[in-house]
Amino acid sequence: MKILFVCTGNTCRSPMAEGIFNARAAERGSSATASSCGVAAFNQPACEYAVRAAAEHGADIGGHVSRKASEAIIKDADAVFAMTRSICEMLRTAYPEQREKIYTFSGKDVSDPYGGSMEEYSRTAGEIEAGVDVILLNIGEKDR
Repeated sequence: MKILFVCTGNTCRSPMAEGIFNARAAERGSSATASSCGVAAFNQPACEYAVRAAAEHGADIGGHVSRKASEAIIKDADAVFAMTRSICEMLRTAYPEQREKIYTFSGKDVSDPYGGSMEEYSRTAGEIEAGVDVILLNIGEKDR
């Protein structure tokens, strides 16, 4: 199963989600994998604090480079999780033929820590980890 996480710039939330998901999936022996992109991404590395916060949760996103969402990227995913309701609706509008597999992450908005303190990034990474655990539990039945 291919999971896609989407945020705005693909330098904070979605790369943390991608890294944490892949680390947790590997720990559980799941074959599911995650990738990420952003609706306004421009080939940038993950933010330093995002790299550090992801590492606190066992994920290495140090080599991440942001990429812009596209029809091919969305189509390739089995499930797409947007970090906010507005990004979810934006994706559903832009890719109506894919709308059935586009969801809001954890059913609620994940606040954007961009420009914030390390503490904010750590808090966001913790929130993301909790949501990733729920996703992994939900796809666990399908993965077997």
